[in-house]
Amino acid sequence: MIGRSFGKNIIRGYVLLFIMLCLCACSDGSRQNVPYEPPVDREAIMNSEDDEPDGNAEEIDLSAIDTDVQYMITAMDKEEKIIAVGRIGMDRTYQYHYDDNTIFLNKYDDYIEAEDLKLGRVVYLGRPNENAVLTMVKLSGESWYQEDVKNFTMYADEGYMLLGQTKYRLSDDIRVFSAGEEVPVSNISDIDVLSIQGSDRDIYSIRITKSHGTLLLYNTELFEGGWLSLGTSVYTTVVPDMVMELPVGKYMLSVANKGYGDTKKVKIKRGEVTKVDLSQYEGDGPELCVLTFEMGIDNAILSIDDVVVDTTATKEVEYGVHVVTVNAPGYETWQKKLVVHSGSATITIGDSDMVSDGTAGETSEDDGEDSENTGEDEGEDTSEEDGTDNDGEEDSETGGRTDGISSASTVEELNSAYLASLAELLDSLTTDGD
Repeated sequence: MIGRSFGKNIIRGYVLLFIMLCLCACSDGSRQNVPYEPPVDREAIMNSEDDEPDGNAEEIDLSAIDTDVQYMITAMDKEEKIIAVGRIGMDRTYQYHYDDNTIFLNKYDDYIEAEDLKLGRVVYLGRPNENAVLTMVKLSGESWYQEDVKNFTMYADEGYMLLGQTKYRLSDDIRVFSAGEEVPVSNISDIDVLSIQGSDRDIYSIRITKSHGTLLLYNTELFEGGWLSLGTSVYTTVVPDMVMELPVGKYMLSVANKGYGDTKKVKIKRGEVTKVDLSQYEGDGPELCVLTFEMGIDNAILSIDDVVVDTTATKEVEYGVHVVTVNAPGYETWQKKLVVHSGSATITIGDSDMVSDGTAGETSEDDGEDSENTGEDEGEDTSEEDGTDNDGEEDSETGGRTDGISSASTVEELNSAYLASLAELLDSLTTDGD
């Protein structure tokens, strides 16, 4: 009885173990068979109606764009999302709204932003929706567009302009834009930088991207016949009531004559007249500049205004324009004009500044008309000016090959000097070898 009972218990144990194993198997299987949820369709979200489309414009129905009619953008309010356009060839303006669902394309059918649209660009328009909102704006592929145009000559009265040497007609309804608004063609100056849109040889629109302003000088009497400089780029003689057109920007304006002069900053604003009273540049004159000389050429003779100077000592000269001449055996005559308007300056002359008169094929490019400017303004690039700032504090920093005098040498002159130095070096090497 005991044996039979023991055997039944063993059988029950195996049966219970079998059931437990089956339950475990079923439990594992239930975890593996949880219904599968597919990942979110990212492309569908990116191209949903609530978001700006992304990807290639091939997905867009371009038939919604009317490519038979071209419009020019004449105004844009990017805060209110309003765009005004004029139909090419017609004196009529249309105004539309756009929103986040409006599609903007370049001429290659790639997506761009509304901020990429500029005044004067020629576009095609898609049909407005039921709320009178534009569905598409696409840059025209029939019109050419050129940026950063500097080499041009305007003949507005004759109805054309030259881009380089090529003649283009100004269309009858040409429109010119500057600083976000429309301006007359007469506002264009030869020193402006332009973006131009046109078709074939016709120009539809011009946008002034880098404009100019006007500098007007008055109370010029004391400095008339003297010299004026703007940085290192402009040197000119002062004449009564001068008027100059200049690119927009900040300049260091220096004037000097008869012992008087000064340097101050001026700002040229787009389309505005900057008036400068030269009586404010007189200073406490007549003032003197102390010149120091560093001569690196043997037996050189230096003269200022045709008067020979002892280069081993300092020399005082009045503020103003002075001509410095250097003659040395074996070299061409070196001559520069200096605009002196600082308390001190150093003139440095070395081999690299002179041109050998014995090198075949070399001639001096310097005819004495080059101008140099003494001094640098404190806080400015040391290759520009060396003088006094508006507080009258002297700046002793130097730049270039001279201390306090910026170079106005031509490229040809520097090349000639380099070739002369190279020839002398080769000659010395040959002599040593013999």
